[in-house]
Amino acid sequence: YSRTANDIYAPKIIYAYGQVGSNIVKVSFSEGVYSSTGATGSLVAGDFQLTDLDNGRSIISVSHNAGDSFANLTLSSALDSNSDIGSDMLSALTVLSIYDASDNAMNTDTITIQGDSVKPYLTISNPTNTATNVFLNNELVFSISDNESGIDWTSLSIQLSGNISYN
Repeated sequence: YSRTANDIYAPKIIYAYGQVGSNIVKVSFSEGVYSSTGATGSLVAGDFQLTDLDNGRSIISVSHNAGDSFANLTLSSALDSNSDIGSDMLSALTVLSIYDASDNAMNTDTITIQGDSVKPYLTISNPTNTATNVFLNNELVFSISDNESGIDWTSLSIQLSGNISYN
């Protein structure tokens, strides 16, 4: 006996994070999303409703690949400290704007844009920081986590230091 799973749950916005001084809002969904039924289409600005309580900002573009569970929204101006973070809201424009792979339509529930207050952190490191007597061919292993808006991998840099000594 085999059975194909049936996805009956509509996608939803899990979080929307922004930073004061930035015009980017990072959005995460509960699953991969599309702009059309049939699991097609990347999201566009017209798929969202931004409620800006003080400046009348709008979404001018969206960076999203069809089926991804995240998107970056570019706003018409940077978020400021006056009634933006913790106040402005985001939702799907209509119940016909955003879908999952099973053609379940996302509802228009709003989510408040939050600030990302915690920087990414190192969770696994081998060798450990300040390790000594590490073999030259030792594999470098590390894991970086962020419980809020995620990690901008293009912003990471790794610094290796030390000296080679032969005994």
